[in-house]
This record gives sequence, C-alpha cells and structure tokens, in this order.
Amino acid sequence: MRSMKPNTSQAMEQLICQIKSGLPFEAPEAQLCSGLCLGCPKKVMTFMEDEVAAWEQVLANGEVPSLGDVEKLGKTALKVRKVMDRNGVR
Repeated sequence: MRSMKPNTSQAMEQLICQIKSGLPFEAPEAQLCSGLCLGCPKKVMTFMEDEVAAWEQVLANGEVPSLGDVEKLGKTALKVRKVMDRNGVR
C-alpha cells in the first residue's frame, strides 16, 4: 500500500518544522553578529522569522498555500542556511 503525499498545508507545516529545527532561531545576537559578516546573519534570520510567522498565521487562518508557496519558502530557507554557514553560525 502506498502512503499518500501530504497536501500543501501539511507540506508547509512540515517545512516550517524543518526550518525551525535547522536554523538558529534562538541564537543570541552576539553569536549572529560575530566576526566577518557575509550577508548579515542577523537580518536574514529576522526575515526568516517573519516569513515563518506569516505562514504559521496563514495556516492558522485555514488558508491553503500553493505548491509554489511551499517551494518558495523552502528555497528561501536554503539561502538563509547558506548565509549562516558562510558566517559560521550554527
């Protein structure tokens, strides 16, 4: 028996969980802003926090994201992860 693929709301919820566990949302500002700054980790983390919060609100309101919305948020999260890696922030 095949397992069903998640709908876009479920996929967005799963992506948000992955983003929250994979990015340093709880990192202190001193950790984000130490040493050489390549793409301002503090600014991109603030942006990512805002994006995640906005999508959590959309889902809480019962709105259904498109597959493109899920893909766009995933790509944004990957770019933020790259900025964190370049700056040595984990």
